[in-house]
Amino acid sequence: MARLIEMVCTGNQGRSPVAELIARNHLKSIGAYGDYDSISSGTLVDTIESGNHTMGSMRLVIDIAAQRSLYSPEETRELEDALRQGNTPVVRKYFDNAIGLFDKEEVENRAEILPLLGIQGEVKTTRNQTVARPDTIAVFSIDKRNYTIVEGLYENSSYSPVIDVLSRYATGNPDAELKNTFGKGKEVYRKGVEQMLEEVPVAVNRIIGA
Repeated sequence: MARLIEMVCTGNQGRSPVAELIARNHLKSIGAYGDYDSISSGTLVDTIESGNHTMGSMRLVIDIAAQRSLYSPEETRELEDALRQGNTPVVRKYFDNAIGLFDKEEVENRAEILPLLGIQGEVKTTRNQTVARPDTIAVFSIDKRNYTIVEGLYENSSYSPVIDVLSRYATGNPDAELKNTFGKGKEVYRKGVEQMLEEVPVAVNRIIGA
């Protein structure tokens, strides 16, 4: 059975599946695939799929849309009133619209950027919730927030993989991470993928002693 290296982000959509593919390609290139493999997951997949978003989590996405000036003055006023009053149905309407737009952008950006950067293979289309696993030798969170969640999962299990922030493990910089690229546009997404291209092989080599 292959020993697994797991990449973790929030929704298991924009960052961790790409890191999974980069890791698998690297394992193949150094002849370690088979003894090792990569997987990916997201800490909030179940929440996202259930639709049980908090007002705070919806606000984070809406704020990104507002920063990109995606709302008209009338929409902005309606949204501000809804946020102030805690009007969940109206807030959810704007949240769902932003999520739909950002999801579409992310798929388009990935389809364009990955081939340009020489990343071969297919990114998985399913989403998996992060859980403690017995066959995982390392869990690399893409950012610090998800690292904290992963640590909590494994504290309550009998398993003890290496757990770290991907960038921190690869670079040795205690402050390094790859922050969320969702909704931030093509150039931000490309920079995120370029960062993973640099850091994932380094982390993989360290964990398997290559």
